Amino acid sequence: MEYDADDIFRDDEDDSDNEERASTKELVVYLVDASPKMFSTTSLAEDGEDVTDFHVAMSCISESLRKQIINSSYDEVAVCFFNTLLMGSDAAAPHASGDQITKASALINRLELKDFSVFQFSNPASLLGLQRHYAILQALALDEDDIPEIKDETFPPEEGMSRPAVVRVVEEFKHSIYGENYDEETNVANAKASETTKKRKAAAENAVKEIAKHDWADLADNGKLKNLTVMDLKCYLTANNLPVAGKEALISRILTHMGK
Repeated sequence: MEYDADDIFRDDEDDSDNEERASTKELVVYLVDASPKMFSTTSLAEDGEDVTDFHVAMSCISESLRKQIINSSYDEVAVCFFNTLLMGSDAAAPHASGDQITKASALINRLELKDFSVFQFSNPASLLGLQRHYAILQALALDEDDIPEIKDETFPPEEGMSRPAVVRVVEEFKHSIYGENYDEETNVANAKASETTKKRKAAAENAVKEIAKHDWADLADNGKLKNLTVMDLKCYLTANNLPVAGKEALISRILTHMGK
């Protein structure tokens, strides 16, 4: 099913409807006790199995939402957990600033879909997979070269996401979180470099453990390095921060490092 971005995303002229929608909006808030006792006590489910009280509570919420007790695109549902255990350090958790909350609200309002209903879109986890399955069977049965493309309607429409009004609120929200001078490409590159460094460090630590299994001086003196596997030789080189390229040069590189 194809959708026109004008029919899905809200525009500036739609903002005049905010007050009217706010007056008719329905909100449901579920409060769930998440204390340890909710996980230690059990109840008997319909299938005869024991389940925790917390599981029963979450099942009730899931069932009420499944039956769509509220289904307007303007209505809101929240699930709040109380009596949760704080994990980690005693440091205070960071809180969003007033500006960040304002920018987030603007972003949500801008991306809010007009007259949204879950029945407008196919379920990618079931129907989409089934459609692709039958498309493959048809292609095999009819000896077709191409398999029809099945579109996932749950993906955000690129045309709608590139609209100036949407791009503006996205950028404003991003700046409120990361700052005006945030360079996404630089930060991604730094993150990748940091991950690479961690991997190299882990490889070096593992190589140190592996080379401890052999008496390298004895192997070198008796000409037995050639009996080791390439992986063993590379472990020695990695542990000593030496190049591992060139299969034929591994032993000579080790001997040079050992002063043999």
